[in-house]
Amino acid sequence: GGGAGVASPLGAAASPLGGTAATASPTASPAAAADPLSSAGASAAVDPLSSSVAGAGDEPVAPAAAETGPIDPLATFLPWQPRRAEILEKFGTSGKIEVPSFMSEEFLRKGPRQDKVKQRLEEMEEARDTVDEVVRFTQQDFVTHINELNEELTRAWENEERVKALKIVIQCSKLLQNVDVPQAYPTIFVVVTELLDNFGRLVFKRIMNKHTETGGKDLPAAQLHAGSVTDDARETCRNWFFKIASILELLPRLYVEMAIVRCYQFLHVDDYSHIFMRLASMIRGVGDPVMASYARCYLARKVREVKPSLLPCHRALVLDMLFTMREAHNESFQQLAARSYMTVAEYLNLLSPAVDWVMESLASNASQTLFRQVVEQIVAHCEHNALILDALIRAFSADHVASAAATLVALIRNSDAALRPRHTLYNSIGKALVRGHPPKKEQLAILNEVWRFVTK
Repeated sequence: GGGAGVASPLGAAASPLGGTAATASPTASPAAAADPLSSAGASAAVDPLSSSVAGAGDEPVAPAAAETGPIDPLATFLPWQPRRAEILEKFGTSGKIEVPSFMSEEFLRKGPRQDKVKQRLEEMEEARDTVDEVVRFTQQDFVTHINELNEELTRAWENEERVKALKIVIQCSKLLQNVDVPQAYPTIFVVVTELLDNFGRLVFKRIMNKHTETGGKDLPAAQLHAGSVTDDARETCRNWFFKIASILELLPRLYVEMAIVRCYQFLHVDDYSHIFMRLASMIRGVGDPVMASYARCYLARKVREVKPSLLPCHRALVLDMLFTMREAHNESFQQLAARSYMTVAEYLNLLSPAVDWVMESLASNASQTLFRQVVEQIVAHCEHNALILDALIRAFSADHVASAAATLVALIRNSDAALRPRHTLYNSIGKALVRGHPPKKEQLAILNEVWRFVTK
């Protein structure tokens, strides 16, 4: 999986993340987790993955007063699903993607056994086996294969083969640790997270059904919370989080927890801030920049689904992304690119879907104050990174961009053209300035700066 990462100085200095969340979480220490298939006990309504964090006195951080208020009506946000085809088309590769052989068609097509107890024990034993053989797929065959696994996940769930379903999810999430062919990683991310989303929906629906089956009122999902669900439904929910806590590797454990993060509403009234902060902190332990960036992207997706107004988490993810980008000039980063026969610019461009999504998630509900803070952080840490600049200009509203147009034009002048041609950046800011207007006293200077580039 990802190596141990260095704690982000940006997150420590500027983000609202707590200082001990990553190390205190039981997910960070799976050996201490309860048996995932045993009862969690009747103690506490605190979720099993956050209990020790809560005990450490790490309080959720509320948004600053300047960052509250209605969503900017000028901000536009393209949902994830329309981006899927674009990512699959843009980030194609002729390299082969390796998948463990036990995830092959023969494994999927095994019929159900008559003895359910025996089946459960045998499947648990299989899950512990380590199989070294791999099957190599082309990109298109890989997409088809994961889609078939997604369908098999649904069939296994409907047949009440929960262990088999969980095994499919865990093994697919492990594919997100594979950066042997980094050009294929955006494709792997897209199709695997679709499977994870499906799993999250199945678990959520299962808990809802458990609630009604055990005498609970048939209420809309939005009205169900820790105080209104039955004890059996709450126990089922907690047991799923204990199962996740037993996953050994950090990255798969993170992804599977993020997939069912909405289910925390059955354990808490409204404590998502603390939960998302803990997950954001844990992603800092993923050392590979590609894996870490896309993990932040998936977390940002889940924040938007569950609590889109949670600005502290969006802000923390952006600041941590800036830290990752700042490392691009280090020798270790250059070696990563060289091992894949790529330039640093080509390697960084693999991150663009993740960077765009994380930036847009913050921008869609950002105040002028927050926008200024992000620009200041870019100036301080990533002033030459054209990828970040382009994402910023396209993500935030025209009025926000126009208010800092002079600063942004100066940053474009000194940006790394290998990442994004400067004419592309000037095009992006020009579109914003058609709709927004910079301060009158800066307009001539901005025009002169851009005109010098145009007339070269």
